[in-house]
Amino acid sequence: MSDKITSVDQLRQTALACQGLAAEVAGAAADAIGEVAAGLPAGRSVTLAAAGWAGSGPYTQTVTVAGVRADEAGQMVQAVPASASRGLWQEAGVLCTGQGAGTLAFEAQEKPGGDISAYVVIQEVQR
Repeated sequence: MSDKITSVDQLRQTALACQGLAAEVAGAAADAIGEVAAGLPAGRSVTLAAAGWAGSGPYTQTVTVAGVRADEAGQMVQAVPASASRGLWQEAGVLCTGQGAGTLAFEAQEKPGGDISAYVVIQEVQR
C-alpha cells in the first residue's frame, strides 16, 4: 500500500513541478507572440478626394494617416490604390511624395476625375 501512496505522491509532485514549467513556457510564448505582433505592418485606408487636389499641375494633396511619423528612416510607408481606383491612380500619375507626423503627401500629374481609395502599409524599421 505504501508503494501506491508514494507513487501517487510522486505523481502529484511531478504534476506540480510541470505546472510551474508550463507557466514559464506559456509566458515565454506570450512574450514571443507579442514581439512578433509588434513587428507586423499596420494597414490603413485613405481617400484622396477629387475636390482635395490643389495647384495647377502637378496637383498636390495631403491626407491624415494615423501611425505615420515624420521620421521616414524609422518606417517604411507604402501607398497603393484599391483595385477599384487603380485606373484613376494610374491615369492621373499619382505618387506618394512625402510623410509628416500623421500625414502623407500625394502628387498627381493630372487632376483625378474622382475620389481615389488607397491603402497605406506602415512597417517599423529596425535600425
